[in-house]
Amino acid sequence: LGGLSHGEPTGRTAADLGVALGGVAVNLALVPVLGLLLRRVTGSWDLVFFDPLNVGDASITASADGLLAWALWSLHANNLLLLAANLLLPMPPLDGGRLVECVLSGRFGELAAARWTGTIGLAAAALTAFAGLMIDEAALVGVAVVGGFMSWQVRDRASFLASIDEQWTPPPDPADMPV
Repeated sequence: LGGLSHGEPTGRTAADLGVALGGVAVNLALVPVLGLLLRRVTGSWDLVFFDPLNVGDASITASADGLLAWALWSLHANNLLLLAANLLLPMPPLDGGRLVECVLSGRFGELAAARWTGTIGLAAAALTAFAGLMIDEAALVGVAVVGGFMSWQVRDRASFLASIDEQWTPPPDPADMPV
């Protein structure tokens, strides 16, 4: 649920990068745990290594092995798909978008990084939607719509904050005022 939470950047690239990598680390840690549990319950590697573009067949096979096998396979499959999305799709609210923003903020500053992250996220969303339409995968199109909306929101917020920053002038220092 990290994508649903929002916190202010710390201003320390290494700390922000560590937080962004936390979601990916949890997914990576769960891969062998869930895979080995699934292998133990089903007695086969077939459901551990499945075709991600044909999850329907694997789901039917898992459900034939019983409720526990289906539940473990569902957790395993969703974890793998989330890991792939987080690593391959550089758009908010996914960890890939946060990683891009962390790397760019260390080089260009937070507002410029947010604008670039939003722009990169919009391009990734468009490509993801196109791929989803080409392979007839509605879930992928849904991810693209959410990622595109969030990317637009990140870019729009950064532009708004930059415009406020340009218009804002600090109040005069009381020490400089005539007595």
